[in-house]
Order: sequence, then structure tokens, then C-alpha cells
Amino acid sequence: MKALQVILLLILLTGCASKADRAKRLNNEGVQFYQSHNNAMAVQRFTKALELNPSCADAYYNLGLINFEQRNLPLAVAMYEKAIKVGPESEWYHLNLAIAKEQQGSHDEAILHYKRAIQLKPDFAEAYNNMGVIYGNLGRTDEAIAAYEKAAGLKPDYYEAIYNLGLSLMSKKRYEEALDSLACAAGINDRDPFLYFYQGSCYARMGKNRDALDALEKAIDKGMGGFETIGRYSPEFNALRKEKRFAELLKKSRKSDSKKQAKERE
Repeated sequence: MKALQVILLLILLTGCASKADRAKRLNNEGVQFYQSHNNAMAVQRFTKALELNPSCADAYYNLGLINFEQRNLPLAVAMYEKAIKVGPESEWYHLNLAIAKEQQGSHDEAILHYKRAIQLKPDFAEAYNNMGVIYGNLGRTDEAIAAYEKAAGLKPDYYEAIYNLGLSLMSKKRYEEALDSLACAAGINDRDPFLYFYQGSCYARMGKNRDALDALEKAIDKGMGGFETIGRYSPEFNALRKEKRFAELLKKSRKSDSKKQAKERE
């Protein structure tokens, strides 16, 4: 599956009370420092903003983003939760809290926050996709499929959601539907070699060897590494191993990998 999408949206403060105009300015300066990759000064500005106005939710949220980026998940979670508590609620607060909760292993809490983000923004395709990833990782494939379908319906050019939908359908042995999704994903972004690898895997499982070989060759041509090992041992390719062309693909993959390794050593 495509990994959870981290949505790092620093918020320029617009909602603090008029008595906190200086806090607003400090928050906005913090955003500018962050965008200039000066996290130390950004943290200083956000912290000063909160000293002036402890009710500025966006400053807590922005501190959460920086701590998440620095892999300080407990503090990131604390900052997001504080932003939600101070309010007013934002779908972005819940989305990024859900991402942090998922990375802490708190799957159920993450799902609850994605659902709340969707309540606040019903067309939030990214929240549906990320929730689908969690469902998929938990083995709740039908729920994952429903989430990806919703994300793709809201955002028809959403490559990650359509790709993830294809893989989930494939895991349910719904190969024709999976191929339709993967083909749709290829129409949006045809650079991912694994997209063609999974197409080949679908065709192989359906007994369509020629189509499988065509897709697998495209995966190698697009730069997929390590296919020789996968091809030799993955059970879905058992029937293909009798094909002369499959042996040629393994050889082609080995040569391609050797060239890449030699180039990396230069």
C-alpha cells in the first residue's frame, strides 16, 4: 500500500481574538521561518505567540507539525490535542493527529480522528485514503476498499487512492476490478514500476501468461529492482517459470540491477 499521506499544512493564524494581534504576527512569522527551513526560529515564534495568547490553537498545531517532522511523536500528539481542545476544531488538526496516532500504533484512535476530520470536511479525500491504509493494515479489507472508493470518487485523479484500491481488490481476488484500478492509476502516473508488477501478478493469477509477461517486462523497463529474486520464488509465477520469455526477463532484471549497482559505486 502507499504509505499514509502526511499533510503538513502550516496554518497562518486568522482566528485569534483582536487582543492577540501580536500573537498572530508571531505565529505568521513562525510559519515563514518554517517555510525557510529554520525550525529553531519557527519554534521560538510559535512559543512566544502562545505566551501572549494561550488560546491560539493554530500555534499549538504548528508546533505539532514541527515535532512530528522531528519524530517527537508524543509531543506532536500533545500539541495537536491541545489545538483541538482550545478550538475551534479544524479537519487538519484531526488529520495530522490521526497520522501521529497511527505511527504510535493507536489504530482505533487514528480511525476516530479521521472520521472526525471527515465530519468537519465531508469531501476530505486524503482522510478517506489514509483511513483505508489503516483498515488494510488491520486486515479489514472490505472497509479499506470502501474508503479508497470514496477517496477516488471525491478526487478522480487521486493516484494513491486508486493504486491502493487496486491492491486491495487484488487481495480479495477481484482481479478484473483490480486491473481496472491499476490501469486507471497508470493513466495518472505511469512512472511507478510496481504498478506494472502488480498488473503482471494479477494476469498471472488469472492464467493470462502473455499479458503477465508484457506487464512484468514493463515493470523491469520502468526500473523495478530485485525482480529476479521475486520472480524465482513468488508462487503466483509458478506457471510462468515454464516460459522461455520469463527466463529472459529474469536475466534482463539481473543485468539491470548490476548496472544500477555499478553506477552507485562510481
